[in-house]
Amino acid sequence: MLKIKFTTTELNKIKEEVVFSEIQEQIIECKRRELSNTQICIKLDISQSTLTREIKKIAEKIAKVI
Repeated sequence: MLKIKFTTTELNKIKEEVVFSEIQEQIIECKRRELSNTQICIKLDISQSTLTREIKKIAEKIAKVI
């Protein structure tokens, strides 16, 4: 799973270079706050499989920039 260990400055720089969807932005913020996947699913009202799929997309986008 995606472990975001970026500083706020690094994260802002990544967000400037990569276009994330609204749901992806929300997932990144929840992960930054260290919420569990279950908590994220409940908060965003999405399924576990959707969350997993979106996390993979986020990781791929970040990997292209780094």
